[in-house]
Amino acid sequence: MNNKPLALWLKEHYALIRVLLLILLSLPAATLYYDFNTDNLGVNPLQTLQQVSGFWTMVFLCITLLITPLRRQLTYLAQRLHSRYGKRLSDWNWIIRSRRLFGLASFFYSLLHLLIYVHFDLDYDLAWALEDMQQKTYLVIGLISFFIMLLLAITSSMFMMKLLGRNWRRLHRLIYPLAILGLVHQWMAVKAGIYHPWYFSAVIFALLGYRLLGSYGILIHKPQDDGMEVKARPSLFDRKQPLQSTSEN
Repeated sequence: MNNKPLALWLKEHYALIRVLLLILLSLPAATLYYDFNTDNLGVNPLQTLQQVSGFWTMVFLCITLLITPLRRQLTYLAQRLHSRYGKRLSDWNWIIRSRRLFGLASFFYSLLHLLIYVHFDLDYDLAWALEDMQQKTYLVIGLISFFIMLLLAITSSMFMMKLLGRNWRRLHRLIYPLAILGLVHQWMAVKAGIYHPWYFSAVIFALLGYRLLGSYGILIHKPQDDGMEVKARPSLFDRKQPLQSTSEN
């Protein structure tokens, strides 16, 4: 990396990181597709399809919630370690840009989760769907969660950010109740002895608790950023250094 700080190298190679992220985010869907076509989904294929798609929906939702605290902590760590680069929030803007990828991935797997239910369980029968929702409250909660995710996905582009202005941030705070609704849906849909999303509960409550405590300055300093990209200021590493310069050696 030519003696460059890791944080700077990651920033400069964000295009490569983005491609790698896209590949990683698509792997669960590709694996599920392969297992479906090779009849490798176990004794209850429908249950496996629903559980796996729901699992990855929650995984990527949790990572989306993690992005803002992660940037703050990386900045703090760089400051404590007196790193040559990474001590400013703007040095980690690429992480904030990655948040949209994880958010859209969560939406994609939630859409897949819904389509599996509609196609295999309901066979596109609307009357059956309404009857099923009357008997199973978790289906109603899941549908509400999906429409919130759809709204967030539709408004996730830079165009919508500029169009909505400050209202964009207010709208996207819906991710907090969305996370709780998703968690409730998971717990209510679980079958005893098969799958318990306790780890999602721990992660989501930790991330939401972090934000709640930070907003009131309890145990955690009030954040100085709003979770958005920060305007970058020129730094030593942003300027081309002459070959004969040894000031940074």
